[in-house]
Amino acid sequence: MDGVRTPAVAGSFYPGGLIELDAMVHRLLGAAVPPPVDVELRMLIVPHAGLVFSGPVAATAYALVDRAAVRRVVLLGPSHFRGFPGLALSGQTGFATPLGTVAIDESLASIAAAHARPIPAAHAREHSLEVQLPFLQSILRDFSCLPVLTGDNDPAPGGALLEAVVDAADLIVISSDLSHYEDHQTAQRID
Repeated sequence: MDGVRTPAVAGSFYPGGLIELDAMVHRLLGAAVPPPVDVELRMLIVPHAGLVFSGPVAATAYALVDRAAVRRVVLLGPSHFRGFPGLALSGQTGFATPLGTVAIDESLASIAAAHARPIPAAHAREHSLEVQLPFLQSILRDFSCLPVLTGDNDPAPGGALLEAVVDAADLIVISSDLSHYEDHQTAQRID
């Protein structure tokens, strides 16, 4: 694995400074009112727009996480800038945000290698996984992650990867656009 991926969307999708980002994420988390959940939470589907748009919904999801139980996180999200078949690993040792660097989990990466291949260029400009990190960095004390991008629309590789890592990961975060161009009624029906 090569180096640390630097932030691609700090200053645009979320504040670029440590103090501003930390304050924004904590404000969003503090305002979140999650519904009661009586199951062990293992997977979240979280939006990945700029935090001024998706932050309240993302914070509500992250407020449900058992902070003491999570040390290994799989991040799965779509590639917006580079097309490829299957799944892409970053091939890097960490992902940085203004809040610090999150280590790539080598054990999870080893498991994922049977289902995905390193495509660092796909990760270079991508925001879908990066915008999840400030929330995770704010709620978790010490964790590692496995960032994976999806290429084409075939769900089979993603399903196979999730089956392979579900027992090794503490939390799986699926970063999604859902729909952000339909009217409310159409979006409800489609989603």
